[in-house]
Amino acid sequence: MESVFEKTIEETKKEIKEETLKSGLNNPKSYKNFKKNKKVKKEEDKIKYKGKKFVFGLGKEFSRIHWASFKTVFINLLVVAIIILFLATLFFGIDYLVLNVIK
Repeated sequence: MESVFEKTIEETKKEIKEETLKSGLNNPKSYKNFKKNKKVKKEEDKIKYKGKKFVFGLGKEFSRIHWASFKTVFINLLVVAIIILFLATLFFGIDYLVLNVIK
């Protein structure tokens, strides 16, 4: 018996599409309809079904990822570095003044 986690994401998506088409739904890509019409009886099948839903959801979330451009990351890096240097200098100066006043 093959576990859900041994399958690839693509195999699981194909299986979900096939089951959706078997159930007679109009839109094979409609995950909401698939989710509503699926009847699961055995506990083992429930675990498989939850695994399929999870993998399907992961695929959708990965398709929504938008990475920042190199230019944006570099500009943000420079801003953070300048702020850190400014604050380090400020705290060093305050510490130096406080030590000299105490002596």
